[in-house]
Amino acid sequence: MTELSTNPVDVARRSLRPRQPVPPGAAAALAALVSLRSRYADLERDELAAIDAIMTSGGTWTQIAAVLGLGSRQAARQHGQRLRQRVQQRDSDRQQSR
Repeated sequence: MTELSTNPVDVARRSLRPRQPVPPGAAAALAALVSLRSRYADLERDELAAIDAIMTSGGTWTQIAAVLGLGSRQAARQHGQRLRQRVQQRDSDRQQSR
């Protein structure tokens, strides 16, 4: 089995559909975008883990709302639900692509 390069420029080039030539000036920006998306996914996973730890430790949605700058516990709970859905979907997509 051939292992694909994880170099951000290579990932960016593989991501283009349909296959399009990468303009010379865009390669670095595309690579930066791939890297940012990966870091964003990691941050969302970390945020969800922090929310889970708060709730497991007896914290409240009201406290989470205050930290996140949200107006209500309901908004915080909805944020947590949407976050969980995105993380789970991303993990599922990653497993299916293997």
